[in-house]
Amino acid sequence: MTDSFTRKEGLRKKARTRLNGLPAEIQAEASRAITEKLLSSPLFSACKTLFVYVSIPGEPDTARLIRSAIKSGKTVCVPRCGKDGKMDAVPIGDLSQLTGAGPFGIPQPNGNIAPIDPKKIDLVIVPCVAAGTSGERLGHGAGYYDRFLAACPGTSVCLCFDALLTDGIPMERHDVFMENVITEKNWYAKEADE
Repeated sequence: MTDSFTRKEGLRKKARTRLNGLPAEIQAEASRAITEKLLSSPLFSACKTLFVYVSIPGEPDTARLIRSAIKSGKTVCVPRCGKDGKMDAVPIGDLSQLTGAGPFGIPQPNGNIAPIDPKKIDLVIVPCVAAGTSGERLGHGAGYYDRFLAACPGTSVCLCFDALLTDGIPMERHDVFMENVITEKNWYAKEADE
């Protein structure tokens, strides 16, 4: 077990403790503010193909974002995770198409819908357990998003509750920095020349 792995597990534990102390109504209010920021941004209006996670309790809610993107005529893709660590971008026309469940019980499209090429995605909305203001992201530890983002040129945006911003997230060679981190209070964007 590496030192980085141990540190990440410790940070996940701390983040989950902080999340448990965040009342549901505060999480819902923060989710609305995060969604508003994203929906009113030039990044969102310019994108044609959006890849967005399907939220579970404890994450900024993405249902309204998904519905708004579909209504505005964008191609909206959501993750379909396999047991092999691979994640596909599957286009949907409605949330009712989430009829399956992935390896972690997260709603996803069934296997009959063909995925799209990740290179066609303009904007990628990524979940986290915690994030840093310089684009560091602490995921759940399965590596699905790091593998997917390595093959996807779309602009990355991590949605994070402000209370879960964390300094000192260790980033390994395979970890992908986020170009944008949005909380209910701020939008942190990585400088283009970095």
